[in-house]
Amino acid sequence: MIKQMLIDNTQHNKYIVTINGNSYYINLTEFESFIQQCEKFMSVEGDGLENMTRIIADQVIDGKDSETSVEELKQQLKFLREVGFLMKSLVIPVIDLKKD
Repeated sequence: MIKQMLIDNTQHNKYIVTINGNSYYINLTEFESFIQQCEKFMSVEGDGLENMTRIIADQVIDGKDSETSVEELKQQLKFLREVGFLMKSLVIPVIDLKKD
C-alpha cells in the first residue's frame, strides 16, 4: 500500500516532482538508507553502483559465468533486493495544500 504525504510545496518544492500531473515527494531518507545498506557488502564509491548493475546485466544477458563465486552471487542478489526496496519507497504521492 502506498501512503500519501501532506506537504506544503512552498517549503519542500525541491523534493517534489510532477509525473503525468501527479505530485510525488522524493524520499531522500530511503536513498540514504539504500546507500548505507549497499556499503555493507559492496563499494558505492565512484562507479560502484553502476558496475554492480552492469555485472548483473552481463550475467543475465550472457548466461551464468562459471567462474562467479557464491559470495559474488550473494552480493549481486543483495544489491537487487536493495534496489527493489528503494524503488518501492523512493516516491510518495503528495496531497498538495495549495490545490484548494
